[in-house]
Amino acid sequence: MFFSRIVRAQEVTLAILKPSVTSSPKSVQKILEKLDADENFNILAARKTEISASQAARFYAEHEGKFFYPRLQAYVRSGPVIALALQGDGVIANWRKLIGPTKVTKTKYLDPGTLRHDFGVSDTRNSFHGSDALQSAQSELSILFPDLRFDPENPKYYDIDIPDVISRIESDALKIEDLKYPPPNPQITKNYSTDLDSIPLAKEDFWDGYHRKQKQDWFLNQNKALEFIKRHTKIADNERKDKITVLDLGAGTSTLILRIIFMMKNIDGWAIDFSEEACKFQANSVETLLENYSKKTGDAESLLVKNGNSLVICKDDCRSLTCADHSVDVIVDKGTMDAFMRLEESESFQAMDEMARVLAPGGSILQLTEEPPETRLERWFKWSQSTKYEAKIQQEEILGKFGYIVTLSEREQ
Repeated sequence: MFFSRIVRAQEVTLAILKPSVTSSPKSVQKILEKLDADENFNILAARKTEISASQAARFYAEHEGKFFYPRLQAYVRSGPVIALALQGDGVIANWRKLIGPTKVTKTKYLDPGTLRHDFGVSDTRNSFHGSDALQSAQSELSILFPDLRFDPENPKYYDIDIPDVISRIESDALKIEDLKYPPPNPQITKNYSTDLDSIPLAKEDFWDGYHRKQKQDWFLNQNKALEFIKRHTKIADNERKDKITVLDLGAGTSTLILRIIFMMKNIDGWAIDFSEEACKFQANSVETLLENYSKKTGDAESLLVKNGNSLVICKDDCRSLTCADHSVDVIVDKGTMDAFMRLEESESFQAMDEMARVLAPGGSILQLTEEPPETRLERWFKWSQSTKYEAKIQQEEILGKFGYIVTLSEREQ
């Protein structure tokens, strides 16, 4: 799809709506309506397209060799994008002001009213692009709008050459409804996040409503999560004699902790969540699993007892945990800290303080998150500077998300 018209502009910039926002037609419509109502922006050309490997390489050439370069490419190619050639006085600065800073986790509470505040997912999946200067605008526009030509005698003015059939479109022919399209193929976008368009991840009533409707893990395939935990702990070693205490921080409607206590041995499990609905789900699931085991085997003895396991299900806030000091060997966090990263920094620090308090010496915190290293590691570093703990962190990538293995040790005085 390609729309454009002949015009001479004082300044032009490239704006891109990236896959995490284009996956929601309602979000696209809201954004285009916002542009249409703002006199600072005139849409010269628009196209819905998929970025090729060669285009992505040209687009992010300046970042080649950096640790986040593969993720930038993977993200922008994970689904369709909408590219816009915008014209207006000071349009480069105006568009960048509208979308907000690239650090989405800070934007969420420092820059309300910006597009990244409303639609951004993480620092890598920040949902929008805007050229940062006239020269980069020229280069980037040439990648996605090759018919747009620049006047060499006056680089602040442009001539747009359009095929005759397009050039006859009336000046008001570009309508928002022209850019509507069916939802993308879920096989393309399924690994890149739930539609997180500004959902209130840190609010109890949101999760109560969510868990009433959705009886599945919202964040990551549970088998992949279990494989990650088994790789970095000894829970799967059924020959060991010592108990391991596993805390599922924000259990939700995931069956992860249930799989651990029914498949492994010598496990004391904790499933905590501040949603009443999530706790009910966990309790009902345990009861159902035990009943099914008893009927299938005819064994009256609980499978939990047979495996030497236990499970505590608790409605709890991770800023004030019920667990005793230094009582937990493995803390599993599947996106829970992502919610706290959207709040004031002090609130995420409270949750991190509590994890440090309950973690046993030699224990580990396993985090599965949308947050890339430049965001999550920075937060751990800042927290560490304010406490007596030194945090050591390993990382890996899992289905387009990030896994962090955090160990804490007391800093020498």
